[in-house]
Amino acid sequence: MRWQGILVAATLVLAACGSDSKNNQPAAQAAAKPADSDNPGFFDRLFSSDKTKLSCPTVTRVNPATRLTRFVPNGRDLTDVAFEAHIGGISGTCEAAEHAIKVAMSAQFIAIRGPADQTRKAPFSYFVAIADNDDNVLARQNFDTVIPFRGTQTRNGVEEDIDQLIPIKKGQQGSDFHIYIGFNLTPEEIAYNQAHPQ
Repeated sequence: MRWQGILVAATLVLAACGSDSKNNQPAAQAAAKPADSDNPGFFDRLFSSDKTKLSCPTVTRVNPATRLTRFVPNGRDLTDVAFEAHIGGISGTCEAAEHAIKVAMSAQFIAIRGPADQTRKAPFSYFVAIADNDDNVLARQNFDTVIPFRGTQTRNGVEEDIDQLIPIKKGQQGSDFHIYIGFNLTPEEIAYNQAHPQ
């Protein structure tokens, strides 16, 4: 996948806004790999497209970017963990627009406070990318959010609403596109996830 150095297409709109979610929202049981053939038509399985006769894009969490372990500076021991986070449930709808497919998607992010946290916050960045069936990345955008730990909370989450407008050509369907989502990780954080698979 060519995730790095992608320019956002001028005709494609990505927007996100966050809202607080409940503390006990369940996480996804397993994260799908990019272009996982066992995960086709994510939205099609959840939402009927009968009204518009329009298929929806597949949504996939990108391994190993489905979870994040953030250490305090110069820390690498478990006692140095500021917070851990993972991508939880994803839901959404799609509908036809003029020469485009309009996708409204919500993604849950859950964080657990670590023993070294002093800020009572879990700030992180995540990306949403859109690719065609050949995995050519058409657009990618980064979003920043923060999960607060209020009072005695050691676990909390936010729900991010992400709206996308995907231009289509004559004969194209939503199933001709894939939406990828994951944390923006440093090389060290990727290596940590690879060394500690779940």
